[in-house]
Amino acid sequence: MAIYPGTFDPVTLGHLDIIKRSLGIFDILIVAIAEDSNKNTLLTLDQRLDLLRQEIKNIQDSKEGKTIEIVSFKGLLVNFAKERGIKLITRGLRSRYDFDFEFQLFSVNKQLDPELETIYLPSTLDFVSSTFVREIYKLKGSLTNFVTENTAQRLKEWVGYND
Repeated sequence: MAIYPGTFDPVTLGHLDIIKRSLGIFDILIVAIAEDSNKNTLLTLDQRLDLLRQEIKNIQDSKEGKTIEIVSFKGLLVNFAKERGIKLITRGLRSRYDFDFEFQLFSVNKQLDPELETIYLPSTLDFVSSTFVREIYKLKGSLTNFVTENTAQRLKEWVGYND
């Protein structure tokens, strides 16, 4: 069992890739959406939860015997992991810049909980962060290469200013 944490604002093709590949390693994957974030989110927590649940349906159907649980959490990830008895975090890496950030995060988490481990999956796609996706959306750019058609449609319905 592992946790895949993030804000998922919005869920990208890269996130979905990491979820699929994590299920190749773990039987149970907890996709944990951070409620407390210093990011200026585009979508509400409920919208992010709903969108992720919609997007993982196809993944769940194709991964027989595997379980994906979508939850939200408040506070530190290490505390959430302790409460759930989880000792493993899975994270995606797009570039060396991600690695620099992720290594710092790993170090902090390790100091807070020495038993918590992190596994990194390098990106198999050319994908960008949710931050860039939000910016592209706000500036009326095409999201075709970054999110599913369903996610793009939900953004238009919920946020509405990309017309």
